[in-house]
Amino acid sequence: MSICNGVDVILKRYEKVASDHIQNLNVDSLMAEMLARVEMNWQISPRHLAEKRPSKENWRLERKLDIAPHNESPEKTLEKAIAKLTDWYNQIPTASGLYDQHSDKLRNIDLVHQLSPAHFEFIELKVTSDTPEKAAMEILQYAVLYVFACLHYTEAEKQAKELLGATQVYLRVLAPPAYYWGSNNLQELATRFNIGLSAFSETVRAGCQMDFAFWAFPKDFVWPCGEDDLRFAMSRIVPLEWGGG
Repeated sequence: MSICNGVDVILKRYEKVASDHIQNLNVDSLMAEMLARVEMNWQISPRHLAEKRPSKENWRLERKLDIAPHNESPEKTLEKAIAKLTDWYNQIPTASGLYDQHSDKLRNIDLVHQLSPAHFEFIELKVTSDTPEKAAMEILQYAVLYVFACLHYTEAEKQAKELLGATQVYLRVLAPPAYYWGSNNLQELATRFNIGLSAFSETVRAGCQMDFAFWAFPKDFVWPCGEDDLRFAMSRIVPLEWGGG
């Protein structure tokens, strides 16, 4: 079992709406349904019923640079390289110990970039896997888990984690330009996300505002590459150019 049990069903339903009639996509309702499901799972979880608190690892800001020698995932190797070369954090736990002591230990945000003491970017990093649409939906799950923490963690637990004091959270999908080729309606999808996130933030009053964007590495970026090339590419990350890639 997982604290997000049933969330995938909700996401698939809304993904179909986005695919069939994107103008009918209501991200405010999507976020509310996911949050309600997470809260229901929390109420019946063995951890909550035993009056035990979530793992102290959740929402910590650290860099995890170790990688298994056999792990050749482009996303994983790029994530580790970015964390090594920059001040970005990686593998941020969001739900460890919420349902029970074993579940959701790998439900981590790929990268978090702290822009200021209370402004953070949550980044879903992609190179080849899944689709831009699925990546966007994935980062929404982390946004819901963040709101859950803001609403249900104790004041002491929130004060112990700088990340839980954010007033602005920027949700980002970051990938090479080629990753976005062939996907339609991404501009409209981002618009629908931002309309819904604004409404959801006002409704739940978790203390922070959220927005969303697709971001891209420069057109000449190829992974894997050397450290100097990666540093240069990181300095040229820009919002996705609609209609051109």
